[in-house]
Amino acid sequence: MSRIHDQPCEILEAIAGHVVNADDLLAFALSSKIIASVVSPRHTQLRHIRCNVETICLWKALSRDLSLARNVRILEIGDRHPFRLPQFIFVDHTDCRRNHEVTQREAELQLILAMKNLSNLIFFKWRGPTNILIAEKMPDGEDVWTSLTHCRNLRELDVREDFMESLPYPVWGGAMFKLSNLTSFKYWTSVESIVPDLYGLDTETLGIMLREHCPKLQRLHLGFSFRGEHIVPNVEQSIMSGRWPDLRSLHLRWAACSPSAAVSFLVAHPQILVLSVDCFVGSTETAVGLPLDCPPGLLPSLKTLECATSQAADILSLSSPPRPLEHLSLTDLPFSPRQDDFFAILSTLTSIQILQFWNTITLKAISRLAEAAPWLPRLRIPNGSWLLGSCRDPEAKKSLQKLFEPFYRLEAIECDIPELNLLDAVRGP
Repeated sequence: MSRIHDQPCEILEAIAGHVVNADDLLAFALSSKIIASVVSPRHTQLRHIRCNVETICLWKALSRDLSLARNVRILEIGDRHPFRLPQFIFVDHTDCRRNHEVTQREAELQLILAMKNLSNLIFFKWRGPTNILIAEKMPDGEDVWTSLTHCRNLRELDVREDFMESLPYPVWGGAMFKLSNLTSFKYWTSVESIVPDLYGLDTETLGIMLREHCPKLQRLHLGFSFRGEHIVPNVEQSIMSGRWPDLRSLHLRWAACSPSAAVSFLVAHPQILVLSVDCFVGSTETAVGLPLDCPPGLLPSLKTLECATSQAADILSLSSPPRPLEHLSLTDLPFSPRQDDFFAILSTLTSIQILQFWNTITLKAISRLAEAAPWLPRLRIPNGSWLLGSCRDPEAKKSLQKLFEPFYRLEAIECDIPELNLLDAVRGP
């Protein structure tokens, strides 16, 4: 029996192409010098690429060489450093990492040619310029959105676009996705609008794409942010009428629907583990943040919830048996008019490990929180500077120590600085 490293390079190349895990790929490369010469750098440096759209040398290399292109699994495009680039392609082209002499459109056209060869791409991320999902149709009919349809193995799409200044309202460009293997769709856009009333902004094309061509979705994250006029797209028919049996995570921002549509969607998706919504879920053209008439036992598997206090009170009430809720994030406490309802429900949610606040928490709210849920192990606040400042005054520090004393299981008070535990400042000398 011949040894594996005695196989032809074509066979070794094919074997390496089927190794998914990076550690397994490295172990395969280290098994012999011959295998290492096949795996590195063509696989090790191409699996995960992070660059900007102006990296034209890379796009040309991938469009010319199919054997290189099919090794790319993860492609992140944006201006964030550090880049992850295949160095063997840039040995003689170091000035091509960011070519200021080409236009955005010229760079996109080269990217489009490369995308048509990325048959094994599983993750695509875009940050920065527009003309991807929401785009003005180009005369040549080519756009990055359409080119993604060539990536038949694409599993995850993560797109965040910058502000658009030329269009009065979004136009969904390109061909509809027909990738039945897509499991994660994250799309955030910020639109510069000059139209005064677009509550009924059409998102139906996007909805049809997701409802009819992406049946395996597990994560659906959508955000529509608008500058200028107060504009909130209505997703009641386009998105909330969809049904995805594998959906585990739903995030909606600036996407409106009525209370009945929201509840119907949640009832139809009892398997959801993570839910993040804002006050526009449960809204009409004339009112925002309406009550959600939730049935008992809604979302029985929910582990993470981020929403307004009133929405939390509606969703988490009437639960039998208790949900395995671990992380609760509130966007409006302590300014919610339904604090009493929420604190009454919170006292029963003993599975919560982290309670997070997006607004600056008041001392009164902390006192009420200590009465309702003294068993909480972790709190997370947006800005800890006021707490640190108070700890510099001996009398104020004593008051804070007394305030947090009822939390008999409290391990940490987290803030926007990950490595800082504010509880050490409160309890310390």
